[in-house]
Amino acid sequence: MYYLTKDGHAPSSESLSGEKVFENDLISIGNETGVVLITYRDEILNWLENCSRHLASNNEKNLCRQLELFKDIIREHLKA
Repeated sequence: MYYLTKDGHAPSSESLSGEKVFENDLISIGNETGVVLITYRDEILNWLENCSRHLASNNEKNLCRQLELFKDIIREHLKA
């Protein structure tokens, strides 16, 4: 299970409880085993940067600009 967080904190037991756990999942309810933490600053911004580079190399300027705006919004959110 992937857990997206602003600052890299682990999910609370409340976040993990009550969720349906499928057979293929690596976690069980209330157990952090198999939880992969991802953050906006590390994974999401890097992924968007890679997408921007790929789009720029394919001359997709409009999409590239939209990603830049989205990255700006994320950076502003991280400051708060």
